[in-house]
Amino acid sequence: MSDRNEATRSAFPVAAIVYEKRGDADDILAALATRLREAGVSLAGLVQHNRPGDGAQVPARMVAEDLASGRLIGISQPLGAASAGCRLDSQALAEAAALAARSLPSAALVILSKFGKAEVDGGGLRAEFIATLTHGTPLVTSVPASRLADWEAFLGSPWHHAGHVPTETGARKAFLDALVAWSLSQLEWPLSPSSAGAV
Repeated sequence: MSDRNEATRSAFPVAAIVYEKRGDADDILAALATRLREAGVSLAGLVQHNRPGDGAQVPARMVAEDLASGRLIGISQPLGAASAGCRLDSQALAEAAALAARSLPSAALVILSKFGKAEVDGGGLRAEFIATLTHGTPLVTSVPASRLADWEAFLGSPWHHAGHVPTETGARKAFLDALVAWSLSQLEWPLSPSSAGAV
């Protein structure tokens, strides 16, 4: 690993992407997980997949994926297709978080879907954030713009601001490429030629 990468890894073990609209970061983090798996990185944590409904009878669904096992856990409450309220099932999220927590100590890199209101209030994935930081494992997450001050107060140390999620397709690809490159630069192991090509 180069001196430059070593300095970067030591100073910025945590990266966060910032978003304005709920759900904007989920596809980026899921794509990041796919790219890192292809590069042979051992992952832990949770990413969220948003399954669209039909706008009438079938409501949209939120599904958490445990990155270590690939297991999918529905985290939506069945409030109906027309409901505009919060659909998060806190009990299901707690189940998903407990599953993810088991593999955090052995992972090379952790992705946690977001640091939002639930985490600020002491719930959600807050315990998993703390465990990851305690282990010193490189971490990638997302933070709503409205919660940046809470995030910085929680973290209390330097972090890598990966930028705001872009809306244009080409810009999103470049954004993802940069996030993959940052993630790989944090790892302790040397990259193989195939891994380097994945960037």
